[in-house]
Order: sequence, then structure tokens, then C-alpha cells
Amino acid sequence: MKTTQKLSRQELFERTCKEMETNGFEQKPLILPAKKLNIIAFLLIVPLLAVTIFLFLLRWNSLLEKHPEIIAVTPMFFVCFLASIFIHELIHGLTWSCFCPDRFHSIHFGFQLKTLTPYCHCAQPLKKSPYLLGTLMPCLILGVGTYLLSLLIPNFSLALFGAMNIAAAIGDLAISFLLIPQKDVLVVDHPTEPGLIAFFKT
Repeated sequence: MKTTQKLSRQELFERTCKEMETNGFEQKPLILPAKKLNIIAFLLIVPLLAVTIFLFLLRWNSLLEKHPEIIAVTPMFFVCFLASIFIHELIHGLTWSCFCPDRFHSIHFGFQLKTLTPYCHCAQPLKKSPYLLGTLMPCLILGVGTYLLSLLIPNFSLALFGAMNIAAAIGDLAISFLLIPQKDVLVVDHPTEPGLIAFFKT
């Protein structure tokens, strides 16, 4: 299924959905409304940050008594976290592109003015497992991986960086939980909304 750069993301999405329906698939939208996603994030971010920071402090309690400077956060931390917002989207794209027939040509990056955030969109249908992998990979690498490293290396900036990147992936996690129960589906990433269209044959 070839894509062309002359079509917008929305046009590519609509064309792909029509092709899927022509091939006998039915669609099931799995979209998270912005208000609902904001409520989920609001309810989870503070407990998530609190638990991860508490575990870090508990892990390195004896060392912190001798070296309280470990918990210092430098300005470079905020630069790194800002960069990670864009790296997050790049990881989505790199992972999904490994499973697309057109590889990286199927991946579109941009900046959404409505939410003031960068985005990554996959223009081709993917099987469930590759789509989930690409959705969760930024959280696993930037979030979970970095946080686990902070439990091996006493560096509070690493712990905070990991915790904040897990928090930044709450939308990805919520979308994944919507997709996981679906069986035998192909997934088309939604170009403008948080979510996807699951296609299945009856």
C-alpha cells in the first residue's frame, strides 16, 4: 500500500480506511476524548511521581544522608526533558517504521498547535503487536528504562527524568489498554485524535 507525500495525513487516513472497508474489514474506533484523557492524566500523574520518587529515596536513603547533593536538579535536566518530548515521538516513528511496507516513508512528524505538542503518525495499517510495541516503546526506553537505571546509579535526575517520561506516556498507556483486549485486528493510527481505528473481519 503505497503512500504519497502529496496527500495530507487526514486524506491518507481516509483513503486507508476506505481501502480497508473495500477489502471486507469493519472498523471500531478506539479514540480517547481530550477531556477524558486530561482527567486520566490528572488523576495519575501526581501519584505516579510520588511513588517513583519515594522508591528512589527509599532505595538510596543511607547514601543520601551522607551525600544530600544527589537530589540536586540542574538546569540541564530541564533541557534534557524538553528534548525527550521530541525523542519520544521519534521512537514511536522508528519502531513503527520497522513494520511498515514503505518503512520510514509511512511515518509523519509534525507539531500540533492546538495542544502545543509534537506528534508522530503512522499512515499504514499495522498488526496489533507492532502497533502496541511502537506505542509503548518511548515509555519503556525513556521512562521505565531510565528510572530503573536510577535504582542502580544514585542519580535523582535520572529518577525524575524517568518518572516524568512515564507520566508523559500516560496517553500512550491508555490507548494501549483500549487496544489490548481487541483480537485479530489491524490498526490504523488516527491522524489528529488520541487513538486509533481497529479493523476486523466478521
